Amino acid sequence: MTLAAAPLEHTSPVIGYLPFFKQGSRRMGDEADNCQGRKRILGFSMLQPLFEPKDSFPDYVLFQLVKINDLVMLPMPFELTTEAGYRLENSVRSSFGKANIPIKHIMVSSLAGGYTGYVTTPEEYGRQYYEGGHTIYGKDTLSYLSAHSRRLADDMLSHQTPIVELPKKWDYQFDITRFIPKPIDATGNRQVTVLPIYTHASVNEEGYWQFNWRDVNATKIAAHNPLISIETRINNSDWAPLEIDGVMVNDEGYDIALRVMEPTLKKGMAEYAAYWFNPLFDGEQRQYRFVIQPRDKQNKLHSPAFN
Repeated sequence: MTLAAAPLEHTSPVIGYLPFFKQGSRRMGDEADNCQGRKRILGFSMLQPLFEPKDSFPDYVLFQLVKINDLVMLPMPFELTTEAGYRLENSVRSSFGKANIPIKHIMVSSLAGGYTGYVTTPEEYGRQYYEGGHTIYGKDTLSYLSAHSRRLADDMLSHQTPIVELPKKWDYQFDITRFIPKPIDATGNRQVTVLPIYTHASVNEEGYWQFNWRDVNATKIAAHNPLISIETRINNSDWAPLEIDGVMVNDEGYDIALRVMEPTLKKGMAEYAAYWFNPLFDGEQRQYRFVIQPRDKQNKLHSPAFN
């Protein structure tokens, strides 16, 4: 039932708040001989098998253990909670510890080799939130996985000669496609086309300043080199590069983006948009401007000041 209510981050609008469905709704009573423990079954035990028979759930799970030097990878076809992954890691680490083989890293990977729901700890399962409800094999799933992972590790360690099935040589041949056109001459001049404008933050999108300008076409813009940065000044003082927490605000970081708005204009030019996400606001006395570095005989371009 809690699976039908959906996770906390996007709970179902109505059903997610109803009794028996909402997060934390769990069956009370004796659970000693019941592998599903506190889980409330949608459709109850009599009706659910008619719509979702047990045979519709996977019967086979692929267990894998890969060791590369001091790294052990444990790919699992489940989504594991943090604590479940930590306990699974410890179960494998104990096998290598008994064999006196030092392992520096153990990486438990979810969603590998298939998908068979969530894995929670027995304690998390007992709470019966979404993840516990989606642990389809019951409260002892983690114990089962831990035991088989230890057995797999013990089996690996019992072999004196490691299993190496890699070929001596790998050859690859790739088809090559050119997505950037051949160089095109640009004879126009740089020009501001849209003054800096601010767009407020919305759902799943940060607020940002945007500035558009006309420049040489994409074959000349060399976007792999630094192109866009932000300069600032206070009370009409000299302009200086903007730094936030000691980091320059430019397109080598995370907050500046470039977009081609119109790839083909007259005289080999194109129109671009520069975006400054998560901008700094520091009062009316501080101003900012976009700086576009020189390209293909075009001089440095500055946007009008904004704040």
